[in-house]
Amino acid sequence: MDFGLWKSATNKNYIKQIVDSPSNSSEKKKSKSSSNNLACWKVNKEDECQNENAHIAYIPEEGNVPIVPKVENETSSLKIGNEEKSDCARKSSIPSKIFAVRLSIVSSYKYWIHSEYALPRSYYVSMFFFEFICFLIIAFGYKSFQPKEDDFTDVKSIFTKNRIPWIFTFMLLTQFLFMIIDRIIYLKKSVQSKLVFHVIVVSIIHFWLFFYMEKITGQYFWHNSAAKMFYFFKCIYFYISCCQIRSKYPIRVIGHFLTKNYNYVTLYLYVIYRAIPFLTEIRNVMDWICTDTTLTISHWFILEDVHSLLFKTKCWRRYELEYCELRGIAKGKFTKWGQGLFFLLGMIIIIWLPLIIFSLPNNVYQPNPPIKCKIDIRIGEIQSIYTMESLSNDVINSRNINYNEIKSNKISKFRSSDITYMRMNPFSLSYCDVTPPMLKYLTDIFNSRNDTNINVIMHFYRKSGPILSDEIISNVFNTTLKYDSKERKLFQSMLQFISNSNSMSNSTIEPVTLINLIPNRLILPSKLNPIDLKLGNFSFQ
Repeated sequence: MDFGLWKSATNKNYIKQIVDSPSNSSEKKKSKSSSNNLACWKVNKEDECQNENAHIAYIPEEGNVPIVPKVENETSSLKIGNEEKSDCARKSSIPSKIFAVRLSIVSSYKYWIHSEYALPRSYYVSMFFFEFICFLIIAFGYKSFQPKEDDFTDVKSIFTKNRIPWIFTFMLLTQFLFMIIDRIIYLKKSVQSKLVFHVIVVSIIHFWLFFYMEKITGQYFWHNSAAKMFYFFKCIYFYISCCQIRSKYPIRVIGHFLTKNYNYVTLYLYVIYRAIPFLTEIRNVMDWICTDTTLTISHWFILEDVHSLLFKTKCWRRYELEYCELRGIAKGKFTKWGQGLFFLLGMIIIIWLPLIIFSLPNNVYQPNPPIKCKIDIRIGEIQSIYTMESLSNDVINSRNINYNEIKSNKISKFRSSDITYMRMNPFSLSYCDVTPPMLKYLTDIFNSRNDTNINVIMHFYRKSGPILSDEIISNVFNTTLKYDSKERKLFQSMLQFISNSNSMSNSTIEPVTLINLIPNRLILPSKLNPIDLKLGNFSFQ
């Protein structure tokens, strides 16, 4: 048995018993020298280096235990033993590292959650403030978060095109839900839920900003100013959220931070807060859900109204104490005509200002003149007898024409820049070809005793832009031909001429003139159909 195994197997008392045994008095010097050598081997490593191949084996006998040095060449066995020890140490180190990581996580969790020396404090106002800033960044900086295929430049263009992208709605809704969940956890005072929610939000935000957003926008995070601003305020929120987890929630969480101080600033801010639609109602419903109470939801709202009234009354009482006035003395004229007149004019302006603004078209409306016009004249709704489009040189700006010459009662309210002239070619762009079945059908229509309609379809094209107006507006203006009218008889003669064109090739026919068929002055609203001003129409032949 080698010395390493012997060393691990023996103990100090046994060695001392061997050395000091009276039966070994004859060999006391020898055993003393051997014990000294043994002590030297334990302390000095030089002896071990000098006797690398020396091993000591012990053979227990009756009466004495001789220590005999044994010299052998067993370097290979030492190497194998060392390799086995290193493999075992390596295998045992892996679970120990896992256990150390697990132990650190558990200890950190207990330190955060079950700390006995944490001072409860509320950080909800600060968290809500930075979350609201992130909400505004998403709302007004959507251009930096939108996919590459979207063409929205800002929030104004979203509402101008009457189409809200679903990603924009999803982002705003997600941020709003984060704020709602954070409020619910605050009301329930659950630190464990706050910790889980904090980890989930951190994971979602980092995955969205550094992986998903770069994929859909085609822009790196460090080149996106809105994303960097959003991440900056979100990191501040994460820090405050960690402080809230570490400090625990206070016992009393129901209340409003604006109602803790009684002055003009908090009073006016509280009034503005109460004026925001649905914000007070959402807060009251959440407080009622997350609070153990015997009140119904209607009584809870009444209680909140009582608190609001008491806060306002106390603010005004503070004002009365600071600016004390004697009782029974009427208010002065300066107070009445100064403060009272200010409120009176303010209410009058709020009521009548929108009507005054919209009654001034020169200051409100921005002209969007047409760039092209298309006219199509049909007999009924079937046969087209005239089709024409205005060319680019047919659009004449009103600056080149005397505005006073065409000024009348119905167009005097418009400026010269609001008027556009468009010339139409008298000749049709398409050939009016009538097939024999259609010719027979038209002949039956004009030979019947029913009235016949001549429809004029007019299309106007405008530029697309930030102005809330349709790019194409159109309308149909019709003229009725009576049964015994002259124009109807001329149409019958013309159709008869077309049907007998082979036999009457050298004959002529009188042209048909439709008086006041095409309107010559129209108003083009932003959304509605063109309106005829009834100031005279053009004739069509």
